[in-house]
Formats: sequence, C-alpha cells, structure tokens
Amino acid sequence: MKTVNIGPKERRKRLVTGVLMFAVGAGIAAALVSLHLDRSWRLFLFIPFWLGAIGLLQAREKT
Repeated sequence: MKTVNIGPKERRKRLVTGVLMFAVGAGIAAALVSLHLDRSWRLFLFIPFWLGAIGLLQAREKT
C-alpha cells in the first residue's frame, strides 16, 4: 500500500518541470554538439537530465 503525499496540482507541476528539464538538457546537448565543444562539457548535462528524471519519477510515484 502506497501513501500519496502530494496532490494532483503538485504532481502536475513536477511532471511539467521534469519534461521541461529534459527539453533543456536536449537543447543544451544539441548546442554543445553543433558548436563542436570539447566532450568534457557534456558532463554538465547530468544536472538537467537528473532534475528531469527526479521530477518525472516524483510525479509518477506521487511522492
């Protein structure tokens, strides 16, 4: 049995945040590749993709 600790409004907010962070990460990734920057810069993509994953997982699990 799961305990839900956020309501529909907060779940929606986390879902939107998760999707937006994935979009930001994809946009930054495309920019890094198109600008031919050093591959080490791609390590910073961890942050938006991690935030996107957290937002989507929290929305899905209702926590």
